[in-house]
Order: sequence, then C-alpha cells, then structure tokens
Amino acid sequence: ERQVSVVVDPGQGAMALRAAHQAYSLSGRGVAVALLGSTGRVGTALTKQLKQQAKRLRGEVDLKVVAAGDKRGLALDETGRGLQLQRLEEEVKGADGMDLDKVAAHLLADGNPHRIVIDCTDSDKVADRYAEWLASGIHVITSSTLVGGGPLERYEECLAAAKIGCSQLRMGPSVGAGTGLLKHLSDMLWHGADITKVEAVLSGSLSFVFETCSPDVTFASALEIAIQRGYTAVDPRADLSGLDTARRLLSVARHLSLPLQLSDIALHKPLTPERLQDWECPSNREEAGAGFMAEMKDSDFAWIDDLVREAAEEDEVLRYVAILQLQPTPVASVELRRYPKSHDLACCGTTDHVAAIYSSRLKDPMVLQGAGIGEELVAAGLSSELLRLLAEI
Repeated sequence: ERQVSVVVDPGQGAMALRAAHQAYSLSGRGVAVALLGSTGRVGTALTKQLKQQAKRLRGEVDLKVVAAGDKRGLALDETGRGLQLQRLEEEVKGADGMDLDKVAAHLLADGNPHRIVIDCTDSDKVADRYAEWLASGIHVITSSTLVGGGPLERYEECLAAAKIGCSQLRMGPSVGAGTGLLKHLSDMLWHGADITKVEAVLSGSLSFVFETCSPDVTFASALEIAIQRGYTAVDPRADLSGLDTARRLLSVARHLSLPLQLSDIALHKPLTPERLQDWECPSNREEAGAGFMAEMKDSDFAWIDDLVREAAEEDEVLRYVAILQLQPTPVASVELRRYPKSHDLACCGTTDHVAAIYSSRLKDPMVLQGAGIGEELVAAGLSSELLRLLAEI
C-alpha cells in the first residue's frame, strides 16, 4: 500500500483537504464563483437560476458562490460551504463596502481549482479588473459591453491576460441577447466560413419603438410606452444616441479579429433631440424615465414620423441597424434604414434582436432572431455561458 504525505501550513489544512478530494474525485468538481452586481435586477434573476442549476449539477459540480456584492458592499464566505443563495441580498447589505482587491484574493485562497467571476454590473471599475483576474487564472463571464465595446487597449489586455492565465473571457450575453450571435460567429469561424457582412438590430428598446410606431402612432408615443415598460436604459439617450448599439457592433467586429475603436463606427444621425443633449439624468430609473418623458415633445421626433409615413407608403418599415461590412474593406456603421416588410430585419418580434450573417459559403444569409429585453434573458445568457464553461474546464 502506498501513501502520500503532504505538509501544509496549519491555516491551509481545510483548503488542502478539499483540493485532494477533488483531485481524486472524492467530491464533485469544485467551482468557486464571485457574483458582482448580485442585488441588481440581472443579479437577482441570476441568483434564482443558480439555485436551480446547483440542484441539477449536484454530484457533478460543487458550485459555490464564495463572494457576492454590489457598490454597497461585498459579502465573503468564511465557512468553506459557500454563501446561502436565498440570503444573498441580506449578506450583501450587512457587508462592508465593495473592495475589488478582495474578490481575487478570496477566490484564489479557496481550495476549488476553478474560479469564476460573473459580472452583472456595468461598471468601468469592475471592467478594469478583468485583465488582472484573467492573468491569475480566474475566468470572467460578463453581460457588460465595457470591454468588448470599450477602449481597444483594455480589450487587448484582457485577451493577452487570458492567454497568460489559461482562462476564458466570455462576453456572449453582452451582444445579440437571445440570438447567441457571438457563439454563432465563433462556430462559423471554427468551420472556416468566410464572413463578409453582419447586419443586425441590436437594440431591443428601439426594435420595440420602430415596431410600434406607424402613421397613426408617433415615435414619441412609442418611446413613452418603451420607457414606461422599462425597455430603455435608465437614461433613454443611451439608446437614442446609438452608442449602445455601436458598442455591441464593436464587440462583434473585435470578435471577428478587427481591431476597431468606437470612433471607427459611423453614427448616422443619432435619434436624441439636440435640445436634450445636456439634460441632467437622475440615477433612479423611475425618476429618469418620468423626467425624460416630461421633457420630450412630439416635435422632437417629427422628422422620424415623416420617415415612417414615407416608408409606409412604399410598404416598408424603419429599422435602427448595425452594419459591419468586412470585405473588401472593413466598414462599420449604425444607422436608420428602410426595409421592405418581407426583409429579414423587418420581421422583428416586438422587442427582438435580429442578425443576418453573410458568408461566401451561403447563398442566403444565416438569420438569427431572439428575445432582446429583460433581466431574466440576460441572466439566462450568463447562466448558459457558465454551463458551457463548466463543460470545457
């Protein structure tokens, strides 16, 4: 009989025992997760989904949330059993202020061999930490566009860091919502497809607005409905300016190995009224929505109403689209376009994202369509990326 003896620091005994058990398959594969933005709308929805996944994966994967927090505080598990998902909000409320330095330190101190940060925030401060985490071997799953659609230097740092740490950066939920656009692009590239163009509706809120407005329903009225239903960003100008769509298109371009900057994307005539460019937006969603609706007027969007009527006369519709032309020279733009009602991008569901991928291999484009709005949808995208990652590591 052979025995192996290992000498460890007294304070690391429990960690060493967990690592040994997992190495010899005496327990499920250990996965330690830090959930950032855990008490927000997406984070709350994801927590519910993680409860369901943990039950399903029991025996195969020992998935534990060992850190959770938002801008108010960071809760850390000190028991080795993981934080209680049903009490996550209470744990965060009772914690000290958010300290991002502690996130990596706590994950790396855990005995689980696989460590993952799931970022449900839209915080630059959090996105700035991705490279550090990736380089230390921590996988990052995010719904934010701040890396894929942010400064090119930060994006390239993250890719380089992931190679150093043998880790993965997964940004699928940040683009295309229920279409799975980035995954389908990866699959096509993997099989050697020559992608020539991507044309897509990447804003669920504007998809709804342009699907709703007509010669009888003004753009302002449709926008007001979208704001009331919570379809728009906290500041509706983020949707109307085209910047939100542009960042998603930038993520697509970089996914296709085009080193573009946000300034390389042409924004044709943003929809934000010029007189509201400097409007001061409250941070609270309800106050922001009410304030913007009080400020806007039908006359602010009269030019769009004219275009809607002109398109209707030709049996066409308006769509706010992102276009990436890869050949012969890469060109990226975000613009308002008219399409026949039979066109793939005209056939949106009420809030759907739609993408048409053109390839020299295909006679007709590959068309992807899926739901485009809702915290449950974003959470499902994060959960799906988590499951795919667990299947690979």
